[in-house]
Amino acid sequence: MAEERIARRKHIGGFHRALDYCLSAAGVGLDDLDMLVVSTCAEEPLEDGCDLGLPIAREKVRAMPSHHLSHAYSAFLTSPFDEAVVMIFDNEGNIVGGRRSPHYWDNRVERNSYYVGRGTELEPLTAADDRLADDELGPGEIYRHFTYFLGWPSYVYAGKTMGLAPYGRRRILDDVQVFRLEAGQIHSLLLNGRETPPASVTALGHASGVPLGPPRSPGEPLTPRHGEIAALVQDELERALIYKAEELYKLTGIKNLCLGGGVALNCVANRRILDDTPFERLYVCSAPGDTGQCLGNAIYGWTRLAGHGRPAPIRPYLGRRYSRSEIAAAIAAQGDLVTCERSAQVAADAARLLADSHVIAWFQGGSELGPRALGARSILADPRLFAMGDYLNLVVKGREPFRPYGPSVLAEAAERFFDLPQHSPYMELVGTVRPEMRSRIPAVVHIDGTSRVHTVVEGDSPLFARLLTEFERLTGFPLVLNTSFNMGGEPIVESPEDALRCFLRSELDVLIMDEFIVRRASRPASPGFRRWAAAAEPVARPYGGPATGNR
Repeated sequence: MAEERIARRKHIGGFHRALDYCLSAAGVGLDDLDMLVVSTCAEEPLEDGCDLGLPIAREKVRAMPSHHLSHAYSAFLTSPFDEAVVMIFDNEGNIVGGRRSPHYWDNRVERNSYYVGRGTELEPLTAADDRLADDELGPGEIYRHFTYFLGWPSYVYAGKTMGLAPYGRRRILDDVQVFRLEAGQIHSLLLNGRETPPASVTALGHASGVPLGPPRSPGEPLTPRHGEIAALVQDELERALIYKAEELYKLTGIKNLCLGGGVALNCVANRRILDDTPFERLYVCSAPGDTGQCLGNAIYGWTRLAGHGRPAPIRPYLGRRYSRSEIAAAIAAQGDLVTCERSAQVAADAARLLADSHVIAWFQGGSELGPRALGARSILADPRLFAMGDYLNLVVKGREPFRPYGPSVLAEAAERFFDLPQHSPYMELVGTVRPEMRSRIPAVVHIDGTSRVHTVVEGDSPLFARLLTEFERLTGFPLVLNTSFNMGGEPIVESPEDALRCFLRSELDVLIMDEFIVRRASRPASPGFRRWAAAAEPVARPYGGPATGNR
C-alpha cells in the first residue's frame, strides 16, 4: 500500500501510515512479524538492523542491498517466466560510491541495471552494465529533465510528456539527439552539471544547433513546439531502450524480458521494445515504479532471506476489502447529501447506466497496487461517445485536454479492436486501434490511433469482467473507458469515506460501491455529459491536435 493512499497527499514519502494499514488489514501487530524488509531511494542503501523508529526488534529489520534489486525482484518474480532478462530503468536509485552529498549533482546513483532471472535467483549482468561518466544521466533522469522543461516540475508527471508526444511527431527536431549508443552502452548527451533540469535541456538544444526555446512555465499555454519537444524525448527514449534490449538479447539469447523501475510505466516504449527487438514476450508488473518497492522487498525476504520457493501468482488487488457494513455506515454518515439503493445485479445496472451516458465511479474489493486503475477503484464511461474524453478532462477530473484515456476490454475480444501482440493486464502496452473501430470507440483513441489497453480476464476480476459482458450485451462493445478514481492532483481513493468525499465534490453521476448505488440528492437524474455536450464549445488544440467537443 502506498503511503499517499492513506495520507491523501499525492507522492508523499514515508511508510508509517501504510504499515499500520497493512498490519490492521492482516490482523497482526509488529511483534508478530518475523522479518521487516526495507529499501530506500536517493539515499545510501540501509544496513540490516537499522533503526526505523518502530517498536520492533532491530534484528528483525532486514535491508535490501539496492533499490534496483528490489525493482528486479518485483519485475521477475511476479512474472510468468522461469527465465528472463530483467531491465531496470528509473529516475534514480540508491546512491553508490560514497556518502550522500547535499548537492544533487555530486551524487552518483543507480541509473540502469540489468539481470538474468532464473527460478528464484537474479544474477547481475555486470559485463553489460552501463559504465557512465559521473556527469551522465540515465534515460529515466533524461525524461525527468524534459518533463521539467515542459512545465511539470516533478518526475511523477512523466506520463504527461508521454501523452503530449504524439501531438509533435512532425520530425522537425530530427537533428537533435539525446543519447549516443555505442559499444553496447547508452551514453547521455544531456549532462548532469550544476544547472537546473530545464537549463540542461536548453544547453542540449544550443549544443545541437537547434534551440529548443525557453522552458515552459507551469500553467503557460502549450504550443506545437512543446509537442515537438515531448516527441523528441519520447523517440529518443524508445531508441535507447530498444538498443539496450537488443544488446542484452545478443548477450543472453533469452526470449523473455521483464521491465522494472518507473520508466516501465511508459507503455509506448514498452510496445516498441516488444515490436522492434527479438524478445518474444514482455512482462511489467502492476507497480513497476517505487510504489512497488514494497512488493520487491517482500519477495526478496521470502525467497532470498527466508529460503522459500517462488511465491504463488500475485494479483494486484492487494488492498484491504471493506465489509458491506463498513460501506453502508460510510454512506449513512453522509446523511441527506446522498440517496442510495441496493442492487442484486450491480454489474448489469452499472452497464445500463454507462450505456445511457452516465459517468460512474466503481469501487469494488481490494484496491490495486500501483498507479493504474484496474477495475477496483475506477471511473468508467462509454467509449463510444466522441467528446467523452474532453468531458472527463475538463469537467470531471480537471486534467489537460490532451491527456488520453484507455479502455478495459475483455481479453478474448481485444483482437477485434486492437493490434495487440499479447495480453496487457496492467495497462503496460499500447495497442493500435483497428482503423474500422476508431470512429466507433473514439473516447479511447489517442491522436496517433493508439490506446493504452487493459485486457480483463474473468479469473482475475470476475465482477468487472461481468460488467464488460453486460455492456457488450447492451451495446455490442465488450469494453469501457477506464481511468483512476481520483480528481486531478489527488491519490486514487482507498476507503469508502475517500470515495464518497471524492464523489461529492466531483461531477460524477453515480458511485457504485459493493451492491450500493449512490447518487447526490440534489443532482438531476440526467447524465452530466449530455448536458455539457449540448452546450460545449469545441475544445481548441493549440499544440496541434484536432478540436473536439459538441458535434
